[in-house]
Amino acid sequence: MNKDELRRLKGLSGEINDELDEATQHAQAFENMTNKLIEEVTRVASTSKTADKLIDDIDAQFEKVTGLSKCDIALLFTAVALQCVRQHVLTPLQNDKSLRLGDQEAAGAHNYDRSLRAKKMYYSSTEEIMANSVPFDTTIGSEKFGVNLGGGKYHRYRTLGHDPLLGWIFGTANIMTRTITTSSSGIVQSFHVEYGQFHNVKRDYLNSHAQTSLMIERGLINPLTSLKRDEYKRMACALYQEGHHLNSDINSHQSLPMPSTVMNPEFAEKLSNYGVDMANVVAVGKQAGMAFAINILIAMIHRLIGGDFSETDTKLYEVRTRKVITLSNLIASSSNAVYVAITKDASKLDMGGMLVTIAETFRNASFIAKVKEEYLSEQWASTVLDNHN
Repeated sequence: MNKDELRRLKGLSGEINDELDEATQHAQAFENMTNKLIEEVTRVASTSKTADKLIDDIDAQFEKVTGLSKCDIALLFTAVALQCVRQHVLTPLQNDKSLRLGDQEAAGAHNYDRSLRAKKMYYSSTEEIMANSVPFDTTIGSEKFGVNLGGGKYHRYRTLGHDPLLGWIFGTANIMTRTITTSSSGIVQSFHVEYGQFHNVKRDYLNSHAQTSLMIERGLINPLTSLKRDEYKRMACALYQEGHHLNSDINSHQSLPMPSTVMNPEFAEKLSNYGVDMANVVAVGKQAGMAFAINILIAMIHRLIGGDFSETDTKLYEVRTRKVITLSNLIASSSNAVYVAITKDASKLDMGGMLVTIAETFRNASFIAKVKEEYLSEQWASTVLDNHN
C-alpha cells in the first residue's frame, strides 16, 4: 500500500468518526426529548388525577381576587343610599287619582274663540286650529249616534285622538278636519264636529257621520302631498295641538290609556282602574332612567378609584364593579318592597328600579360568568398544560 492510499484511508476513517459523533449527539438529543416528554406526560397525568381539586382551587382564587374590598363596600352602601333617596323622593307612582290635577287644571287656562269655528267640512284653518280645543274632546250629541263616550269621564278610552300612539295619526287628522274618531267593540267611526245651538246652549257637538278614510285623506295625505306652505303650516299647528293636548292629559285624573288599547275601550278602562295608564308608565320610565343613571355614576366612580391595570386585571376589577351595582340594586329593591308591604303605600313602589335591577342582575351575571370562564381557562392552561414554561 503506497502513501497516497494510506492517506486516503485515514481521511475516510476521520469522516466516519465525525458522522458517528454526530449520530451519537442526535441520539442523545432524541433520548433527552423522549425523557422530557415522558416526564411531561407523567406530570399532566398526575395533575389530571387531582383536576377537581385544581378547579376548586382556581374557583376559590377567582372569588378571592374579585371579592369586595372595604372601599368597594363603602361605595356599595353609597349606591344603596342614593337608590333609596331616589325611591322615596322622586317619581312616585300616581295610584291615587284624586291627587292628580283636574282636567281643566292640567290643560291650563285657555281663552277659546269659537267664532273661528268654520262650517266647511273636512277642513280647519290655521286660526281655528290654534284658537280652539281639539275636536275629539267633544262628547255632546254622541248619544243620538248610539256611541257611548262615557258621559265625558271616560271618553279618552273611546276616542283615537287620545291614544298616545294612534293619536298622532287620527288625532292630528281630526284636528285638521274638525272631526272625532271613536272606537267601540273594534268598530271605528268618525263624526263631524260643529259649533252651534244644541239644547238651547251654543257649544261643540257631534253633528253627522264622517267618512274615516276621507278624513285621513283630507287631514293627512292631501296636506302632506300638496307641497303648499299653508298646508304645511296647518299640519305643524295640528301636530303641536295634538302633542300639547296629550301632554296636558297625561297627569290629569284619568290620564291617557295605554297605547292602542282604545281599540278595546273596556279593556283600556279596566287597565286604568288598576292604575295601568300613561301617567304611571311615564313615572316608571323616570324611575328606571334615574336608577340606571345612578348605576352609571357608581360604575364611573369605582373605575376612577381603581387605577391602572393589565387587560386581565381590568376585567377582574370590572367584575367587582358589577357586583357593587348588582348588590346595591338588589338591596334597594328589596328594602323598597318591604317598605311598601309595611306601609301599604303603593305610590312608593319602585317599579322602574325593580325592572333595572332585574336587567342588571341578568346582564352582570352573564358578564361575570364569561370572565370567570376565561379566568378558569387561563389558569387551567397555566397549571395543567404548563404554558408558563
